[in-house]
Amino acid sequence: MIWALLITMLIKMIAGPEQLFTVPKLEKEIKTHISDKERKKELLSIVKTAKKEIKAFNKETDKAKKKLKKLTNSRDDELDEIKTLFDVNFESRKKFQKSMVDKRLEMQSLMTDEEWKNVIENAVSPTGKIERKADKEDDKFDKQVDKLMEDINKSIQKKVMDSLRKEHVVVAFNNYNEALKTHIEEGLSISYENNEVARKRTATREELMEIYIQQNELRNVVYNEFLELYKTILAFTTKNERRAIRSELKKMFD
Repeated sequence: MIWALLITMLIKMIAGPEQLFTVPKLEKEIKTHISDKERKKELLSIVKTAKKEIKAFNKETDKAKKKLKKLTNSRDDELDEIKTLFDVNFESRKKFQKSMVDKRLEMQSLMTDEEWKNVIENAVSPTGKIERKADKEDDKFDKQVDKLMEDINKSIQKKVMDSLRKEHVVVAFNNYNEALKTHIEEGLSISYENNEVARKRTATREELMEIYIQQNELRNVVYNEFLELYKTILAFTTKNERRAIRSELKKMFD
C-alpha cells in the first residue's frame, strides 16, 4: 500500500518528458488541434510508443521493488545484492530517460508554437475538481508515510535493547527519513506544472536532461541513506532485533 502511494508520488515528482506522455487527454488534444494528417499520425505514433516504454519501465521497476522486499526480509548477507539491484535500476532509468527526451524533442519539432500551446496547455491544465482530489490524495499519502515512519521508529526504540546501539540505528533512520521527505518536497517543487522548461516547446536536450539530473541526484541521496540505514541495522542489532525491525521496514514495499 505504502509503496503504491510512494510510486504515485514519485510519478508526480518527475518533471521529465515522460510525464507529458501520461496525460490522459493528450491524444484527444492532438486529434483536435493538429490538422495536418501526416504530422498528427506521427505525433500519435510517438505517444503510443512512449506509453509502451513507460509501461515496460514501470513493470521492470515493480519487479525490482519485489526483489528488494524479498532481500530486505530474508538474510543478513544481501547488501551487495541490494547495491547491484539499485545500480542496475539506475542504469536502466538513464536509458529510459534518454529515450523519453528523444521522443519529447520529436514532438516539439512536429508542432508549431500555437499547436503546442493548444495541445499541451489543454492536456496538462487540471480542473478545480481534479486539483482538490489530488490535494486530498497528497494529504492521505503524507499521513500514511508519517504513520509508517513512526511505526518503524517505535520498533527501533522498543526492540533495540542497548542504548548505545539504539542511538546509532535511530540516527541512521532519521537521516533516511529526512532524505525521503526532502526528495518528495524538492521533487514536487520541480513538478511539470511548476517547471517552465518542462512545459515549453523550445526546450533543448540539455535543459530536459538537466531536469532528470536533478531528479537522479535526489534519488541517489535517498538510495545512499537507505543503504546507510540498512548497514547500520546490520551492524548494531542482534538477529532477533533485526527480525522485529524488518517486519516494519518491509511494509515500505507492500
